[in-house]
Amino acid sequence: MGLLQALVLTVMLAGSQANTEYCFNGGEADLECPDGYLIDINWAVYKYSYYRNYRCSDPNASEKVKALCDGLNSCTFTCDDQLFNDTTCTNKNERLTVCYKCVPDPCDSFYCANGATCKLGSDLEPMCQCLGDWNGTRCDENPCNDVMCTNGSCLVNVTTGTAECCSTEMTAGNNGSDPCDEVMCQNNGTCLINPTNETAQCCCAEGFMGSMCETQVDVCTNNPCGNDGNCSVNALGLAQCTCAEGFSGPRCNVDCNQQLPCATGFEEIQLDLGTVISVL
Repeated sequence: MGLLQALVLTVMLAGSQANTEYCFNGGEADLECPDGYLIDINWAVYKYSYYRNYRCSDPNASEKVKALCDGLNSCTFTCDDQLFNDTTCTNKNERLTVCYKCVPDPCDSFYCANGATCKLGSDLEPMCQCLGDWNGTRCDENPCNDVMCTNGSCLVNVTTGTAECCSTEMTAGNNGSDPCDEVMCQNNGTCLINPTNETAQCCCAEGFMGSMCETQVDVCTNNPCGNDGNCSVNALGLAQCTCAEGFSGPRCNVDCNQQLPCATGFEEIQLDLGTVISVL
């Protein structure tokens, strides 16, 4: 099931010739949302918004839009942060029209590596929120690149994403033997010596754990899928959620019942006195 995580909202006056070009095809849009797509007015943003000849350029203007109309269809349209310079419309044939466009969630096609989560920025551009010390645009830059271990090797903790040093400093035992001679670390794990007690220990490669690195890490152990979603491991070794009915999103945290259905073309909203449209 697909859900719309973002939409582009354009405001115009239906009776104003100067503004119709900013509505899809002059208001006669041939726009149809794919099956399963929904819109949520709370995700609306003013990306390209015009009111008569005033352009919305204030980066904070998407907080709130207030339209005050009387019974004569003449209205005073005021916006926070001087969105449209407090312009007033007086044409009785004009009415506030909201034209919206259905777009897919940018995070659906944006890959984030190493357990990172995709988030939408204020400009609706996808970005990765990295786990632990991972960094880079896609969280694929190894945190060990910036770590200098005095003794031993740097490995990434697969659970926390933090860079950790495993010591290789060795003090020979009573018989002068290497404790690692009798230790077989599995799955590309590395045997290193604990200088405190002269015992061998395995430092595991990414994705494995256990005293011998014999256990593959199950990314679904703590089930990152919300609202009773089912977690499975994809081909990349990452958690993938299958959502229960009525929920969607990468982690099943979007409630479909709180969404509004998409319509073909654009919707006209007749606003009563004091109506507030929240766009955040």
